Amino acid sequence: MGTLTADLPRLPEYCDHKLPTSCRLSSIPNCCACADERPHQSSYSTYVDGVGFVARGARWDRYCWPCSRTVPTPD
Repeated sequence: MGTLTADLPRLPEYCDHKLPTSCRLSSIPNCCACADERPHQSSYSTYVDGVGFVARGARWDRYCWPCSRTVPTPD
């Protein structure tokens, strides 16, 4: 996936995924996947209208749109 920031040098305080994924999470130096501190599970709670919370969401469902499409593996 090409991004506008792919050729820029990485900043030392940023995770390795921050610039290549063009993460929109701007308040911290980590991408969405690295900032996600939840334990890994087979499914995640998500809300379905008319049903309520169900355990069929993906880990990256609430990541910003660039990260939800690339889904980097945290270091």
